[in-house]
This record gives sequence, C-alpha cells and structure tokens, in this order.
Amino acid sequence: MRSTSIGTRSSSAQTQDRFDPFCDRRCRDIRNHLCISFVEGLERMNPLVFKKEIEKWRAKDLSAVHMEYIDDRERLYFQVFDRIRKNSIDDAITRALICWNEGLFFEVHQILEDLWDTAIGERREAIKGLIQAAGVYVHLEAGRGEAARKLGRRAAERLNRLRHCFPFLSNLDELLERLESADPNPPTLIPSCAISPG
Repeated sequence: MRSTSIGTRSSSAQTQDRFDPFCDRRCRDIRNHLCISFVEGLERMNPLVFKKEIEKWRAKDLSAVHMEYIDDRERLYFQVFDRIRKNSIDDAITRALICWNEGLFFEVHQILEDLWDTAIGERREAIKGLIQAAGVYVHLEAGRGEAARKLGRRAAERLNRLRHCFPFLSNLDELLERLESADPNPPTLIPSCAISPG
C-alpha cells in the first residue's frame, strides 16, 4: 500500500512546476483521459485500454511534470490492475478501496460516480459521501486546502449519518476524523473482508 502525504500548496506561481489539473488545461486533460481509460480497462479487465492511452500521451510534446504524472499513473494503474485481477474483484466498491489505498483519489471518484449514477435512496447518498471523501484528497493534492476542508466536513457529516451503509469498511471512524480535519495523510481504508496484498 502506498504511504501518501498530501501537501497543501497555494501559490499559483507553483503551477508551472507541479501537476495541477485545477489550473492547467493540459494537466486536466491528461488526468481525465488516463482516468477514464483506466476505469474502462478495469471494466473490460484489459490493461491495453489504459496502456494505449498512456502511450498516446507519451507521444506528445509534454513537460517533465506531465511525464512524471503519466509515469506514476502507469505504475499505479498496473499495480492496482494486477491486484484486482489476482483477487478476481469485480465489485466497484472494493475496487475503489484498492485505488484509494494507492492514492488514486480521482480514479476512486470516477469508479464510484459510475456506481452512483444507478444507485437509489440511502445507497446513492452513501456513495456520494465516498465520492466527496475522495474529492477531499483530490483538492489537497492540488493545494486547495480551503476547498478540501469544506468538502471534508460535508463528506464526514454524510458518511457519519449513513454509517450503517458501510459494513464493508472497518475503520470508518478514522476516515471521519481525517476528513473533518482535512488531514493531508489519508487513512488506509480497511475492508471488513480480506484482500490479498498484491
């Protein structure tokens, strides 16, 4: 599992030397296209889907910051993909937890959003809470601390109110504490059932 500490940066002058999809269109396009291809690759259980997208971006004239992001995503995507395939995991929630624990928060958001689209009632609201939780760390990665704090409070309130919807999560209270304080160190989410480490 990836040990992730997310720093909070606020200076817009730093956008040139870091990957910032909130302020840089190219970063946003790279992140979004890679994420969509990764989720599609998981759905089809075919890593060539995201590998082709990665290679398409590598063929472009990109900065070192962009290439570093792409290299990191490729490494993490294959690591997560192999773990999911090894354990024959087809459940979207479990896939999202694995992605969370590797620091793939935008990908968690995408996986859960697809599930949220078809959910109803309390399940839909509970999934929204997990999407918001992932969003907290997407904001923190981009140095958007205030947005992360606001979203963290809303996510924690929703998840706490719907805690009965999360029997699959062993450490919900730890997640709630970290969200409420916008702690830059996301907790490792511990599923109630065992998953092989990969």
